[in-house]
Amino acid sequence: MNTSQIVWVKNLLDSRYLLYQNGKQVGFLVNSAFKMYFTGELNGKRIFLNPRGFLNSNLNIFNSEKEKIGEIKFDFWKLRAKIYFSDSEEYEFAYTNIFHLNWIVAGNNKSVNYTSTISNGSFEFENFQDEKVALTGLAIKSYLVQHGYSISTVIFLLIVLLVVI
Repeated sequence: MNTSQIVWVKNLLDSRYLLYQNGKQVGFLVNSAFKMYFTGELNGKRIFLNPRGFLNSNLNIFNSEKEKIGEIKFDFWKLRAKIYFSDSEEYEFAYTNIFHLNWIVAGNNKSVNYTSTISNGSFEFENFQDEKVALTGLAIKSYLVQHGYSISTVIFLLIVLLVVI
C-alpha cells in the first residue's frame, strides 16, 4: 500500500492551515473570515472553494484557472458531505469517531484519512495522491466547524433573548 503523509498546523484563532511534508512546507489552506471562501494549495496545485449562493450551503470547487471542477453537497444533520468532481469522481466525507477528531474522504477504492487535535493534525493518502481531494477534505472539516459555531451562536442568542424577555 502506497501512503504519503502531510502534517498540518493551525493556530487556534488563525484561519490558516500550514501544510508540511518531511519538515518542509508544501501548502496551505486559508479561509476568508466569515465568508466561507477557501483557498488552498498543495504541492503547487491550487483550488478555490466558494459558496454556491447567499443562502445555499453547498460549495463550488474551482481550479487555479477559476474553472469549476466540482462541488460539495452537505448533509448537516448527519455531518456528512458528498464531493463531486467534473471528471466523474465522487467522494464522501464522514467523521470516523464520536469526537470529530478523525475523518475520511473516500471513493473509488481511494481514501484520504485525517487525524487532528485542536491545533494540528495530519492526513494520509492511501492508494493515490490527489491534492484537490485532500484540500477539499480539510476545507469541509473547517466549514462544518464554523457552520456549527454559527448555529450554536444563534441558538445561544435565542436562549438569552428568551430569558431576558
